[in-house]
Amino acid sequence: MKPYPIFGALLHSILSIWAIPAPVLGQYSCTSTQTTTAPPELVTTRFHVVERLNVYTPRNIDDVKQRIREQLGNLTSPVLLTAGTDSRENYTATVNRYKGPSGYILFQTIFHGRWFRLWGFADPNVYVPQQMTQYTLGDPLALLSTARYTLDAFLDAPIRLLVVDTANGGTNIMWERPCTLSTFPLTPFIARQTCKELDTQV
Repeated sequence: MKPYPIFGALLHSILSIWAIPAPVLGQYSCTSTQTTTAPPELVTTRFHVVERLNVYTPRNIDDVKQRIREQLGNLTSPVLLTAGTDSRENYTATVNRYKGPSGYILFQTIFHGRWFRLWGFADPNVYVPQQMTQYTLGDPLALLSTARYTLDAFLDAPIRLLVVDTANGGTNIMWERPCTLSTFPLTPFIARQTCKELDTQV
């Protein structure tokens, strides 16, 4: 598999600050591998299966997006959450203030369809979604159930939800099961169990 040039360049620039040789982002295997240019203690590779779910509904995407917005609390600026970080009690109250009926906060909305339609797919016969939208949502307090046992939980939080309009007027809703993103075989058992419980809430 070819290296990822963007992440490779980013990693190289970070490591160069400390004059550390950048690793070669090489191919995947089923076991941890060492790079040829970086000391083994600098780079580790772990592998796990990520579950991606896709739910189709005949509902129009405008209806779906409206229902999503109604269920999510709207955080107009992430700074609003940091305002309560002086104590556990204040942070808990701040997070709960911005939660929607679903228990989740909407952190960001990206309208991918607005720019992707200018290019479309390589196959001109494939329908190009016009209103494809990505939502970033989550609950920092729910993240604690796994984050207190492993830092991996922070990498893929908050959750991303992709809503895509289809050629027949319906909508596809896609997301990756949170627990499969943030836990590995060596993750503490209690963290994996509580994470699976959270999966049922998404």
